[in-house]
This record gives sequence, C-alpha cells and structure tokens, in this order.
Amino acid sequence: MIKKNISIEQYALVIAFGLCGNFLIDALFAIKDGWRYKPCFQVRNKEVIEMFKLFLPIVYSSGVYKFSLMVDSIIASRLDTGKLTVLNYSNQVAYMVNTIFIGNLLLYCYPKIVAKIEEKGNQKVFWNQVGLFHLIVCMIIAGFVSVGHEGITVLFQHGKFGSDASNAVFIGSLIYITGQQINIVRDLIYRYFYAKGDTKTPAGNSILVSITNILLSIILVRIIGFYGIALGTVGASLLSLVVITINFKRKIGLEISLIRVIEPLVKNIIVMSITVIVIILSKIYWPIDNSFLAILIYGCETVAIFIFISLLFNREILKTFKVL
Repeated sequence: MIKKNISIEQYALVIAFGLCGNFLIDALFAIKDGWRYKPCFQVRNKEVIEMFKLFLPIVYSSGVYKFSLMVDSIIASRLDTGKLTVLNYSNQVAYMVNTIFIGNLLLYCYPKIVAKIEEKGNQKVFWNQVGLFHLIVCMIIAGFVSVGHEGITVLFQHGKFGSDASNAVFIGSLIYITGQQINIVRDLIYRYFYAKGDTKTPAGNSILVSITNILLSIILVRIIGFYGIALGTVGASLLSLVVITINFKRKIGLEISLIRVIEPLVKNIIVMSITVIVIILSKIYWPIDNSFLAILIYGCETVAIFIFISLLFNREILKTFKVL
C-alpha cells in the first residue's frame, strides 16, 4: 500500500519480514506464559511414535489438497487470458478470510473440544459451538456480499486491472467464501475426530474431497466456464461434509438427533439471507459512491441487522457465548 511499484524480490522480502515478525511475537507470548524448549531426538519414544501416527495422515491429506489447487490453476491457465490471475486473486481473498477468521475460530475451539471430549453430554456443547461458529461465518459472508466488491475495488482495481476484472474476482471470491460455511462445520467435526485420536478418517475424507474437487472442476468448467472451478471446490466441500457427518454417526455416534444438528444451521442461513436482502435493497435505494464510506456504513449496517435478526431467530445459539 505504501509503495505502488514493487518488484517480486521486494514483495518476497516483505513476506519474509512478516513471517519473522509473526514468529517473534508468538515466541514472546509463549515465553511469557512459561514455555521453554529443549531439542530432543528420541525418535523411538512411545509418545513421539504416537504423535507421528496422528500427524502423518494430516500431512498426506494436506498434500493431496494442495495438488487439487494446482490442478485448478492448470485448468484456469487453459482458459482466456487473465483467468488464472482472477483465480489467484479470488483464492487470495478467500484465504485472507479463512486465515483471519476461520483459522482462529478453529484454534480457539480445538483445546475446548479436547478438554471436554470425555465429559458426559460433551456432544451437546460441541454441536452448539458448531452452530455458533457457523453463525459467525454466515455474518462474514453477509458482510462480503455487502462490501466485498468495494473492498476488492480498493485493493486490486489499479492500472490494467479494470472493473471487469474486479467483478470477476468478486464473484469468484464470493463463491469460495460462501463455501466457508460448509468448511467451518466440516473442520470442527475433523477436530472432534482428532480429539478422539482418529486422524485416518479425516485424512481419507480429505483425499475424497480433493479427487471430487478435481473431477467437478473439470466437468463444470466445460459447462459454465471459469466459475465452474470455484463451484467445483464448493461442491466437493459439501460432499465432504456429508461423508464426514455419516462417518461421525457411524464411528462415534450422535447423542442428539440429526435434525437438532441441522436446525440451527438452517436458521443461520435464513438470518444471513434476510440480512443480504435488506442490505441489497439499502444499496439500491440509498447508494453511496465513495468506496471507503460505503465499506464503513454498509459494513456497520450489516453487522447491526445480522445481530438483531439473530436475536429474533436464533437466540439459543447465542447463549453458547456464555459457555465459551
């Protein structure tokens, strides 16, 4: 943002400084909390062996997922000029949302799942947390619908990157971010399996979703063009959620009915839909030309309307805040 013309070497240097700074901040907080580290290479240690048994399936499934993203890029590179750039920007926007919000929600929730995993009635608390975090992601989606286009215009629309490219990035990002409501539920179920010491089931599910992602992207890109790549990813995520839920019911067992699991998620989607409709009408009847002002006003309006409707429709889920 400070320097308009930046070389790839300078950009890489900025990223490197950011990583180092992030590591130092993490280390300072860890040391302050009493963490100490001493290198130890007891590879035959029983706990180390158990750790690798849990860890390696996750590494393997992550590698397969990265391979599916590479295939998406190869497909985009065979389309019209500039489509690969649009795909990369769309992925970047979705990745920012995923890292800042969803990643932190998962980090926050996982220790609580582990702490309560053996307690009686822990599943009720777990599924309430799933509903709450799904609600938060739905608010993020509503916010992106409201001000995402203005945000992308501010970030990317410079030089040869015109309004058509901004619109394409917005639609692509919107498809990816809409799929995050599926991912948050699926990833929380993954964490429950991890807490039970089962990483093979989520790893197998990740491999399934990656293969499905590749196949759907190849099929849909031939039918509807570029946006088929993003829709293929969302479709694969939906399939993975269905499969991992079936595995959860089969291997762990549901202590509450499936309807009670799905009901708050449906309510969240209704709240999100009503909020989006109200904001779209607001933008039609009271348009704001200045992008920064639009982001501020429409963003605040989205949060206020979303919370108000949530209190009407889904007050039970909001009580989970007290538990957390």
